[in-house]
Amino acid sequence: MITKNTMLDIVRDTVLAWKCYRCNLYFKDEAHAYMHKVVMNHPVVKIQLPGVAQRAGLESTSSQGNGPKGRPIHAGEG
Repeated sequence: MITKNTMLDIVRDTVLAWKCYRCNLYFKDEAHAYMHKVVMNHPVVKIQLPGVAQRAGLESTSSQGNGPKGRPIHAGEG
């Protein structure tokens, strides 16, 4: 069975997600984002979901140097 997660479902569950700006898709799981990147040949970016970090008590910026649009997932990561 295939289930489709909406942005609201992802926002409730996680602080970080992966987004394909070309398809406007969000992924909770990095493996799914990587699969989308390989199959569709679209760039996938790790993002911090707005407003979630504040509710979770985390800082608004990551110590990993991710900007507001995050960073691309490279083939060797994971």
